[in-house]
Amino acid sequence: LLSQNLTGNVFTKTGYIFSGWTDWTTWYTDGQEVINLTTTNNDIITFTAQWTPITYKIDFSWNATNVSGTQAPINAEYDSWDLAPNSSFTRTGYTFTWWNTQADWSGTWYATWATLKNLTTTGGATVTLYAQWKANTYTVTFDVNGWNALTPNTWAVTYDAAYWTLPSPNREGYTFNGWYTDATAWTEVKSTDTVKITQDTILYAHWTQKSSWWSGGSWWSG
Repeated sequence: LLSQNLTGNVFTKTGYIFSGWTDWTTWYTDGQEVINLTTTNNDIITFTAQWTPITYKIDFSWNATNVSGTQAPINAEYDSWDLAPNSSFTRTGYTFTWWNTQADWSGTWYATWATLKNLTTTGGATVTLYAQWKANTYTVTFDVNGWNALTPNTWAVTYDAAYWTLPSPNREGYTFNGWYTDATAWTEVKSTDTVKITQDTILYAHWTQKSSWWSGGSWWSG
């Protein structure tokens, strides 16, 4: 008939919250009074601590400007695993590569469909995974627009970078005026311009014909 209160829990378990005791027949809360657990003299009753895993949220960040789209958060539970989603974000001129626990790439990397498990030990916390981006590469073809072709006549250029020093072709009787985005329109491209094309493209050489005149038995141009 002797009753006794269960002692306060002194155990800790990473990623879990203590939720009570059990003798595998009855569930008891911490500090609960227990009585008449056995009719056997000197019997030993063992109480086993029970644990509830913490829950937390995994959120996803664009980690850049000029990004569109939304990514649903994940409600996670300690010691359970989720899959890193394929990004639903889109960014002009860039391709999504990985998720990272730090915005500056210095944290832990997670590829698409990688296992996300135990990202925090703090219940109710929010863990943010940051999208990582790689600038796309496009091919620029140089069209000398009526004259001999350049060799090589193609470059690989990276979005959001400046063009390299653009070539300066020669054409007898003409002055080279620069590279343009159209054979006839006048949108000039320079080496210092930032690459904003989103597909393979052609740059066209524009020319001005030199004036010529007859003098001293010869044709002159200038």
